[in-house]
Amino acid sequence: MTIIEVLAWLISEGGAVTAAYKLVERVPKLAALAPEPKRYAALTIAGLGAAALYAGSVALGLSPTPVGWQDWVITLINTALTAALAGQVVHARTVLSQKT
Repeated sequence: MTIIEVLAWLISEGGAVTAAYKLVERVPKLAALAPEPKRYAALTIAGLGAAALYAGSVALGLSPTPVGWQDWVITLINTALTAALAGQVVHARTVLSQKT
């Protein structure tokens, strides 16, 4: 797997939320949270992490540079929301699989 493939997985294919859930379980203060706040913490970490990784991939020349500040804002928000949505999908799969 190349660095570009790893970044793509982390940014837009559910990697950020996977990493965020693992991080939440390893940080004692976050692991001690009740299930609902823990999920929101993981989704927030995933969204911010994906946006930061996207900005890093632009800085490294691995992703196209957004044109103008508005395009930057829209792209970073879309990236964060995509990571959070992936987190919701992972959460729904987990919860539904536990109930059947």
